[in-house]
Amino acid sequence: MSDVKIAFDASSGTYEFNAHKAYLCELSKRFRLEFDQENPEKPTARLKLICPERRGSDSERDVCEAFLRYFYTTNWNHVQDLFWRTALGVYKLARDNKCHDLHDLEHLIVKSSEEEVSDDFGWAIQAASETFPKDELYSLIDLYYKHINESGTEAGHVIVYAVRDWNTYMDHMTPLEKIEKEELVDLKLKYPVFEQDMCLQFIEKCAMTMDEKKRAGFK
Repeated sequence: MSDVKIAFDASSGTYEFNAHKAYLCELSKRFRLEFDQENPEKPTARLKLICPERRGSDSERDVCEAFLRYFYTTNWNHVQDLFWRTALGVYKLARDNKCHDLHDLEHLIVKSSEEEVSDDFGWAIQAASETFPKDELYSLIDLYYKHINESGTEAGHVIVYAVRDWNTYMDHMTPLEKIEKEELVDLKLKYPVFEQDMCLQFIEKCAMTMDEKKRAGFK
């Protein structure tokens, strides 16, 4: 019998699931701390979590269900079968709630991104300028470049273009919502391969500009 309800607040509504404290506490530092501070005489607890925003209620519910499935299977293998952005949502929940086996989850997502860069992953990154909140774009950079040692990959290519396009898209927003130059410097210092990919993108952009000038008849 379940002894806790997990309520996920999502943009499309609230999704509530029955769960078991013992399973949650075994694999999450955050849940363990949460329930240690709870009144032991309270028979059924209710814990509220924030679901990363996704397009469509089905997608948000998939994130919640995939996240909770981990506590009953004790592994993240099911995540590799998810649509890429759904997997990223699961990663954010796992990271924020200090779940175990994060390294395994990261490895599965990055491996999937490299294998399917022309499909789900490529679409997800290229759509970043219109659909990713700023913190999610940070999660994407952090997740990918933490495990990549080679610049110039297809995935790296679309990521740095997403950063550029996202800032262009946000030009009409307030400065706090954009990725500022100082923040980009911090990311480049943290992830040298990200800096290399940004440099490659800049060189490519300059080369394209020169080609455009030549086609226009400029010397």
